[in-house]
Amino acid sequence: MNNTISFFQEIWKSEPHLILIGIFTVVVGLIAKMKLFAKADKNLWSAFVPVWDLITIMEMVGRPRFHAVYMCIPGVNIVFGLILIVELAKSFGKTTRTQKILALIFNFFYILNLALSFEEEYQGPVYANQTGKVKKSTLLNPA
Repeated sequence: MNNTISFFQEIWKSEPHLILIGIFTVVVGLIAKMKLFAKADKNLWSAFVPVWDLITIMEMVGRPRFHAVYMCIPGVNIVFGLILIVELAKSFGKTTRTQKILALIFNFFYILNLALSFEEEYQGPVYANQTGKVKKSTLLNPA
């Protein structure tokens, strides 16, 4: 713990802008994640809890909750993260090939745009639609 504190003190003395850029990035990311969850009518506080936010994103794209475990497997997490970004973009109605490629290339900024843009609206989960599985809520409310 003491080594960590001294490490950050040395960075603050030599290059304080790095810490300020990091803090700014984290704050903007949390605000964007809160806005993204608000558009999908999810709990805003889940943006602050590391595992809970991933489970919330799984619910947004329609994946089962246990798919969050894939993000813990090295190598698989990179591929699964890219798939998750494309599915999140599809959940907001971005279905063309160009939009999917843009989501993959500019992933952080693309998700930031989805969250902060007033024109973007959450369309609903897409994973259940791809696999052909019918959700229980659809069976109960056919309308």
